[in-house]
Amino acid sequence: MDDISEYIKFRNRLGDFMHERFRQELPTDYLAATGVANLLAEVLSADRLATFFRVAIEAEEESRQPARFLAGTYSDRLDRGLGRAFKDLYESDPGLNVAWHLGRVFPNLLPDGEFIPFIQLAQKALEQVAVAPAR
Repeated sequence: MDDISEYIKFRNRLGDFMHERFRQELPTDYLAATGVANLLAEVLSADRLATFFRVAIEAEEESRQPARFLAGTYSDRLDRGLGRAFKDLYESDPGLNVAWHLGRVFPNLLPDGEFIPFIQLAQKALEQVAVAPAR
């Protein structure tokens, strides 16, 4: 995120959501996933982070379809989705490159079926803190 205060608000809000959900210390897997989300927020602007989260959910949903071998793995789908979303920037922006590498391991950090709900909480946190772009 471009604004450090926006990043700090996102990090704090996501942490609040995780603590509300568990009402105790975060399990290690959720702590790791929260760390990855925070790293993504550090290397991507708010609008790119929102796009990344959307693409990650789509990739996870598509990879779980019965004919997923035809569509490819989550990583394949993430790669194609980010390529479509960011076109020319995808290969040249270092933040997107870092995000892609982090994104590939992201779903493996959480128990089966928990990735999409986690990303939805991260999206909610982002929506609550993201500063609207100036017009």
